[in-house]
Order: sequence, then C-alpha cells, then structure tokens
Amino acid sequence: MSLIFVIAVGLSLIPANIVGSILRERERNLKHLQLISGLNLVAYHLVNIYFDVVKTVAIVAVSGSLFFMWQL
Repeated sequence: MSLIFVIAVGLSLIPANIVGSILRERERNLKHLQLISGLNLVAYHLVNIYFDVVKTVAIVAVSGSLFFMWQL
C-alpha cells in the first residue's frame, strides 16, 4: 500500500511541473515577448505541447523500466 502511495505522489509531480512552467511563462510575460518577436501563435503552442509530452513520456518510460527491472 505504501509503495503505491509513493509512486502516485511521485507521478503527480509531472503535471505540477507542467503547470508551474505555464505560470512562470505568464508571470514573466514570455508568450507576449515571443509573439512580438515574430513567433507564430500556432508554433508557440505546438512547441509547448511537444516539450510537455516529451517530458512526460521520458519520466513515464524511466519509471516503467524501473518497475520492470525491479518487478514491481
């Protein structure tokens, strides 16, 4: 039971990290700065989604391989 709780808490940090980066961007007004510099709005959102998915897949892949390695 405690192992499942630790895993759930650890994996809940992934969306918290994504939300934290969104809040940092809003606080520093980075989206506005990039749009003024000439970045396309669609490209901005696609790149953000891409990097969020890459971060999530990397963490889940490492976690899954560790679970498999330790037969959890």
